[in-house]
Amino acid sequence: MRLGILCPGQGSQSLQMLDILKDNLCAQEILNIAKQYVPNEVFTDTKEELIFKNEYAQVLICATQLALWNAIKNEIPTPSLFAGYSLGELSIYGCVGSLSYEESISLAHQRALMMNASSPKDSRLLSSKNVSYKKIQALCEKTGVYISIVNVDNHFIIGGENKKLSIFEDLAKEEGASIKALSINVASHTPLLKKASESFLTLLEKQDFKTPLIPTISSIDCDFIYEKDMAIATLSKQISQKIQWKNSLETMLEYGCDTVLELGPGNVLSKMLQKLDPNIKIRSVSDFKTIQGVISWLNKG
Repeated sequence: MRLGILCPGQGSQSLQMLDILKDNLCAQEILNIAKQYVPNEVFTDTKEELIFKNEYAQVLICATQLALWNAIKNEIPTPSLFAGYSLGELSIYGCVGSLSYEESISLAHQRALMMNASSPKDSRLLSSKNVSYKKIQALCEKTGVYISIVNVDNHFIIGGENKKLSIFEDLAKEEGASIKALSINVASHTPLLKKASESFLTLLEKQDFKTPLIPTISSIDCDFIYEKDMAIATLSKQISQKIQWKNSLETMLEYGCDTVLELGPGNVLSKMLQKLDPNIKIRSVSDFKTIQGVISWLNKG
C-alpha cells in the first residue's frame, strides 16, 4: 500500500463532522484548543450558521482534521504523501510534525483574521462548472475577477468583488456555465489577498516550524515539499495565488498512491480524485460512523 492523505478546506463543514470524535478523549483535547477561538454557540445546533463564518470555520476545520489524524495515526500504515486543499494545506503540517496541534490551530485563527482584514468587504467566492479554462480565464480578465482554484472536469472557483462577480456570472451563464455561490465571503487565493500573504509569511517565520516528517505537495506549483522553508513559502503564497488542485491530485497519482483517505469534512476531494482514477481505493472519514471503522479499512491493505 502507498497511502495518501487529503485535507479539505471550507465548504462541507457541519456540526455532524464532530460526531465520529465524541467518544475519543484525545480528540476532545484537541477540539478544546479550538474553543479558545470559537464561541460555544458554534457547537450548538441552534447556531450552526456560525460554522460558516471564516474566522470560526478555519479554526474548527483545522482542529477537526488534526483530531481525526491524532485518533488514527498510530493504528494505520505510515502515509507516503499529504496534500491539502486551501486551509487543509495548513492542517497537513500539524499532521506531519512541522507544527504542534496548538500552533496549527492558532495559525488557522490568525490566517482567517488576516484574510478577513485583507479581502475587500464586498468580496466572495463562487463555483463555475462546464465551461473550459480558456473561456473562464478570458471572462475573468474581462470582468476583473480571478480563478481561485482549478479543480477537475472544468470546475473552477472564482474570487473577486461582488459587482464584478455578478457581471462574470451573467457572462459565464451565457457560455453555458453552471454557477453556484459559496458560503465564503473572502476572495481566497486571489491577488486581492496579497497583504494577508505578506502578514502570514511574517507570522510563519516566527514559528518553530520543523522539517516535515512526510513529504507534502505544494498546491500552487505541485512541487514536493521536504524542507520547512519551502513549506513556509507555499503556505503564505497560496493565500493570494491560484491553487492548482487538479495538478496536485495528478501528482499524488503519479507518486504511486493507490489508497487515499480524506480527513473530512465531506467527500468532495475523494470524488474529484476518483474522477481522475476510477480504480483508486479512496474513502473519506465522513463515510464512516466510527474511528475504528477508518482504521480497519486502512489496515485491510
